[in-house]
Amino acid sequence: MELGIDDICEPCIHNINGVCDDTIDTSFRPDAPSSKGEWNLIIDKRWCKRLKLQQGDRLTAREFCERLRDNTDDITDIYRESPVERTAVKAENLKKGIERFLG
Repeated sequence: MELGIDDICEPCIHNINGVCDDTIDTSFRPDAPSSKGEWNLIIDKRWCKRLKLQQGDRLTAREFCERLRDNTDDITDIYRESPVERTAVKAENLKKGIERFLG
């Protein structure tokens, strides 16, 4: 588990010395920070709390999906700055992806 700049973020043009300078659309979530890095950190910390993970923990993709499967009944508290209808779509897509991966 990485709560900062990870392997995906590393080559991005918005990675400026280990800090993301990208922004997000806050028009539909005005209580969210405009910094993509700050927003991702908030969401990642909430997921870590939910899944009982800490910085540096290592899981296989299967182990991670199993934890998600067992802890995604209601994710509105994770994405509380977002409208409920958007979170509902996100939750449904997450469940479908987990089911597909776990077979």
